[in-house]
Amino acid sequence: MIKSEFYRIYEVRKLSDGDSDLSLEAAREEADALAKRFDLESLDSLTAKLHLTVDQAAGSVCVQGSLDAEFVQTCVVTLKPLPASVHASIVRKFLTNVSASDSPLEIDLSETDDDEPEPIIDGKIDFGEIVAEQLGLEIDPFPRAPGSEFTGFSSDSAENQPSEADSEASSGPFAALARLKEPKQK
Repeated sequence: MIKSEFYRIYEVRKLSDGDSDLSLEAAREEADALAKRFDLESLDSLTAKLHLTVDQAAGSVCVQGSLDAEFVQTCVVTLKPLPASVHASIVRKFLTNVSASDSPLEIDLSETDDDEPEPIIDGKIDFGEIVAEQLGLEIDPFPRAPGSEFTGFSSDSAENQPSEADSEASSGPFAALARLKEPKQK
């Protein structure tokens, strides 16, 4: 198992059968490493509250909970710091006896179905990585400051449009081959 930036590994056999709660909080070094991983200017806080339902006989662990994060991203238009926050739900199920052969050949992606259970690898689950993965899914990949608008390109501008001769000569699947056949100038 690879050690993640937010490392909270628990051995499944040591978890109590039934329901239990787990609270996680990223230390400053962990938050800094996660900020680098997710290309954030800073990750000011990351906490999670998880509810575990463990069934040792069935070899299953159900994880439900939420995460809260405060961070600073870079606006893709203005390149200025953009504070943001996330509050997200986490739902995962793990089984000890899941293998690649158990998964169906076709995957139905309907919204009403639960996700397939994940395997418990080497008898351990990294709850910190579960939280980090969910955070990564929740972060806006193209954050924009309110009111910012990109006006760098205009499709109507004559200077951005190729001339008709340029368009014919340089487009098409054989344009590059035609240029290879042209005699070299001395």
